[in-house]
Amino acid sequence: MASRRTPEELLAAERAKIVREAARAKRDHVARLERAERLEERAEQARIREAQRAARDADRAARRQQRTQKEERTKDTRRKILVGAVVLSLSRENEAIKEWLDNSLNSRVVDPADRELLRLAPLELEEKGQESLESPEEWFGEGI
Repeated sequence: MASRRTPEELLAAERAKIVREAARAKRDHVARLERAERLEERAEQARIREAQRAARDADRAARRQQRTQKEERTKDTRRKILVGAVVLSLSRENEAIKEWLDNSLNSRVVDPADRELLRLAPLELEEKGQESLESPEEWFGEGI
């Protein structure tokens, strides 16, 4: 024969079972919260790494752009020097080109510092009909 439990024993067993289930649920809940926190931390680290990678890529692109711009400025400067050398050389050989160059420079160079660099007379003197101080050959010498 099976022994019968008293109502108090049944209630105590039921309470113990509920306490065990609550403890298990609490452990499971805590474990899920800890796992969720770890996942959130990993996601934040991934966001940080992605932001750093994007910043590195943007920095590389900016440096590449600067390098390209510098190369273009260098090429542009070289083109200007070569064209200027050819025009100066032609002005030494052809009086019409020399006259055209003198007139072009006198009419288009207006900045006083630039006029001084090219040894052109100040604009006030030019307006009174005076000629430039020197010819293009004298600016750069005969070696071009």
